[in-house]
Amino acid sequence: MREHDSEIIVSVDSDVVVDPEAIRQLVRRFTSDRIAAVGGWVDVRNKQQNWLTKMQVVKYWYSYFFMKNLEWGFRRIMCLSGCLTAYRRKVLIELEPVLEKRSVLGCPIKYGEDRFLTRQIVKAGYLTTMTLDARCRTFVPHTLLSYFSQQLRWRRSNIVDYAGGFSHVWRLNPVLAIHFFSLFALLIVYPIALVRALEAHRFWPSLVLHLEIVAAFGLYYRWRTRHLPRTERVSALAFMPLTLLMPITYALMTPLALFTLDSGSWETRGHELEADQPIPEPLGELVGSGQVLMPVVADGVRSRARSQAQLPAA
Repeated sequence: MREHDSEIIVSVDSDVVVDPEAIRQLVRRFTSDRIAAVGGWVDVRNKQQNWLTKMQVVKYWYSYFFMKNLEWGFRRIMCLSGCLTAYRRKVLIELEPVLEKRSVLGCPIKYGEDRFLTRQIVKAGYLTTMTLDARCRTFVPHTLLSYFSQQLRWRRSNIVDYAGGFSHVWRLNPVLAIHFFSLFALLIVYPIALVRALEAHRFWPSLVLHLEIVAAFGLYYRWRTRHLPRTERVSALAFMPLTLLMPITYALMTPLALFTLDSGSWETRGHELEADQPIPEPLGELVGSGQVLMPVVADGVRSRARSQAQLPAA
């Protein structure tokens, strides 16, 4: 990062494919000096692989077209994905000492760096925003083992980040604070509510309620994406497996995450690309001439790569 002198640094993951216009769309959103980070839309690459990837297509769609809307409206999005986010270099340098000292009870942690970085940017008084016009595509887990491993890593990251936000999120805005802490409460309260439902022999009625809610969300997704090509969308029924997977991930992963916060495992990283999966073209750092020359962040390792692509003036 310090080896480059451009104003904007773009972070991408190693397995993503970035749309041709994505970088330009990110850069053009830096309309104020207070805007320190702009995130893109992370879409699913292996949409049609199996029932599990199809379910995640709907989850990802809601994450970007619904869940972030409130934070987006206040330009204080609390988590911008490392898959595709542009940052002001001077802000990264300003926050570098904080980023290098991430730990839980004195134990260094390696997961959730994108979420932590975004929250630190907001904490420092800067704005964060996103655009759906900048899209990248990433592979999502296609087996239950890899999916649960991912969810465990994300759960650790959520717990650490929500707990860390108690010191400052309440100062941002009352609406944002309520939203932030409500998500944290759901993370902790849901497993307790599930255990109480089992004790009261109310698990199956609760499961039916889950089914009805998930079905409604699936139908709404299908209606909103009706104009997309068949290869770009999935059916409303694709969301139904979440009825069972959500209780499992909340009931088991949350307590397990609490007891393994000091884990250094990346869980789902370190995998090799399938033989038939193309290797993404490298991206570079944005410079004044429009040439792409940026640090590429792949699984936490920064490398420099050149691309001959030219960006039109934003």
